[in-house]
Amino acid sequence: NFSEQSGQYANGLHSLAVSYDLSAEYSLAEPLFKQVLLIKKSALGEQHRSYANSLRSLGLMYRHSGQPSLALPCLQESMEIRKRALGEQHPHYAQSVSNLAFLYLSTGEQHSAQPLFRLAARTHRQKLDLNSAVQSARQQKLDESSHRHFLDWQLTSSLEADVGAPVA
Repeated sequence: NFSEQSGQYANGLHSLAVSYDLSAEYSLAEPLFKQVLLIKKSALGEQHRSYANSLRSLGLMYRHSGQPSLALPCLQESMEIRKRALGEQHPHYAQSVSNLAFLYLSTGEQHSAQPLFRLAARTHRQKLDLNSAVQSARQQKLDESSHRHFLDWQLTSSLEADVGAPVA
């Protein structure tokens, strides 16, 4: 069934909205993201991780379009839902924390961004440690490289925010 309340319909709208967001056509993306939220709220409830994912996408679109005051409540709520639904050790929660940190960084609020970057990095590091305990040596090296790259990137972003200039 492909009704206007189906998950497939909502996923299609979400994909179209993301495409508009990536093309900087924010006035076309926003109503689609909002429609997806209404469908997911009705079908799944406001505490479902899929609702949180759509809320995150709306918040990121607001951030991309230079509307941090609209982005903030979306990203905060998405982060809180993911925290409750997935737990503080889940990588999607860590990504939500990073999204919020980057919003603060983009508005010049380094003091708010710093602890969030540290929390996200700690969560990724814990995931790396947990994975290392159970994976093959080859997979461990691949994961370690990926997580180290992420941590280096976050540290560089954090240091740039502290000094206001790119770090060489």
